[in-house]
Amino acid sequence: MDLLRIEHEDFTLTVESTQFQRMWDKGSRILGREKLTSSYQLGEGVQKVVLVQEEVEREIAQDDAEVPAVFFEQTDYSVWVDFSDPKVTKAWFDSPRKDVNDRFSWKGSKQMLAGFLNYGNEIGRADMPICYTVDGV
Repeated sequence: MDLLRIEHEDFTLTVESTQFQRMWDKGSRILGREKLTSSYQLGEGVQKVVLVQEEVEREIAQDDAEVPAVFFEQTDYSVWVDFSDPKVTKAWFDSPRKDVNDRFSWKGSKQMLAGFLNYGNEIGRADMPICYTVDGV
């Protein structure tokens, strides 16, 4: 199930998880649905962020304070980044954690960076640093 789509001027990043509904239901029972919220800080070049929940798409803005949560502890998330520019020759995930970076690989023939995230028990703030080379730069 798609959960989050970030449309950037150079790529589209999509996040999905087969475990999401189970984790959402568990969190709702323990904390209450109203407390399962996130906020987003959008990077340069981001044109649109779409949250998909219960098959309903909702566009979110940087100043939206209480957006339904997407990321939960101990949950696997598939992430893929589709690049629109055929001149992209390499892309990588650039987290400070090597173990996170090692879960991503560049598929040049498909112009795609793909991998997975699992924040373990450290779900606090999460960055998704995507780096890429276009025409050698």
